[in-house]
Amino acid sequence: MEHTLNEEDLYIALSDLFVDNEVDYDHIASVAKLFPTSYVEHALFHYVAPYCYHNMLTPAPSVCYFFDEDELLSAIDNIKKKKIVLLVKSKCAF
Repeated sequence: MEHTLNEEDLYIALSDLFVDNEVDYDHIASVAKLFPTSYVEHALFHYVAPYCYHNMLTPAPSVCYFFDEDELLSAIDNIKKKKIVLLVKSKCAF
């Protein structure tokens, strides 16, 4: 049975941009090309980067070859929930 890619696969692929080893741009592109460019950009800047950026700020000896998929997806789910709460609160303020 062939695996159908979903947004979680996109998040995992995009997280590879933040690892300390050689980035497999071909793999990231093979996943990202299946989604609209605007969604890939949104996913990267609003979901993946807020969780993964800290890896690029650590000193040299720390090495991250990949992000734990369950932790990554859980963190992104939390980010999405916080954005929904903020949106609801901002609409209620009017």
